[in-house]
Amino acid sequence: MQPVGLGFSAMQFRLLSLINPLILLTLGVMIGCLLAPRLGLDAPLIRALLARQSPWQALKPQLLPALLAGAAVAAMLLGYARLSADWMTGAPAFDMPLLPKLLYGGITEELLTRWGLMSLFAWVAWRLTGAKRPASRAVLAVGTVLAALLFAAGHLPVLYMLLPDPSPQLIAGVLIGNAMPGLLFGWLFAVRGLEAAMLAHAFAHLFSTVMG
Repeated sequence: MQPVGLGFSAMQFRLLSLINPLILLTLGVMIGCLLAPRLGLDAPLIRALLARQSPWQALKPQLLPALLAGAAVAAMLLGYARLSADWMTGAPAFDMPLLPKLLYGGITEELLTRWGLMSLFAWVAWRLTGAKRPASRAVLAVGTVLAALLFAAGHLPVLYMLLPDPSPQLIAGVLIGNAMPGLLFGWLFAVRGLEAAMLAHAFAHLFSTVMG
């Protein structure tokens, strides 16, 4: 919604509204570039492209896990949508078009949440436990869980915008329904690479839209 009386055109207002997300995205990318390599977290496809190596060899091990994870998350999303339909009675419809879902979910949210936040949380845990190399599975698990929880909590403002007084069941459903995919995407990032998490997130939106 565009505030009245500020003297901006609709296009100018849209461009201004992108400033904060762009700042957050830039910080997330910078944090990940600084901390992820120290933890053994990787973006194999991007690394291969920068090194002028075969992108297919970097991407191939990530495709099948991402496809399976995307299908699993799509099933979760569809199940959650059916379960919460009665709880959302009276809320205005809110459905983002498919292309923004793929780009924002698959790229922006993964750069912010996995590459940035998960790397930051795991790095803090790594430092607190002695900064031993390589980073342990427990350290990466801490980063995965905390980033997934924050990812889930980040969906609550939209819920309150749509439904000012949501039920406790709906709040719990939003948190659990977004934390579980976040855990899966974080695990993929840790074991396969950032692009696996990106692809899984994008596949989840694609499959849930097609099957929904």
